[in-house]
Amino acid sequence: MLLNTKCPSWLYEVRMGATTIWERWDGLDEKGVCPIGDDGTDLMISYNHYASGAVGAFLYQRVLGLEPETPGYKTFRFCPRPGGGLTWAKGEERTPYGTIQAGWTIQDGTFTAEITVPVNTKCTLTMPDGTTHTWGSGTYSCRCAI
Repeated sequence: MLLNTKCPSWLYEVRMGATTIWERWDGLDEKGVCPIGDDGTDLMISYNHYASGAVGAFLYQRVLGLEPETPGYKTFRFCPRPGGGLTWAKGEERTPYGTIQAGWTIQDGTFTAEITVPVNTKCTLTMPDGTTHTWGSGTYSCRCAI
């Protein structure tokens, strides 16, 4: 569903020009035409529909691995879960304390995680090999074999 470019998938919608999540996977056919109408919907379809958009939370919390432990990200986790052929992820979260910047890469069998922890917050990083680190504000990088 995530890396596929054929219908049904999130990348099919992107390939067809979508900038938001559609109500139906088949909102446009391969020719860019809305294929519905005789099914009682009278060509009604939402091209900005959150129901299938939960992939965003999955990408942030599981693939990137960024999750609050307390409100406002006063304390938070960075626990990347690489897999599925992905070799990197990068994202940021604006918090009341500043912007968290997080990312990871896999190259030549080495997993590298990088994190910027805002002032007056605390981050616990759990690497894919199970090692953990807890840091206050600053910018950090950590590596392990994968």
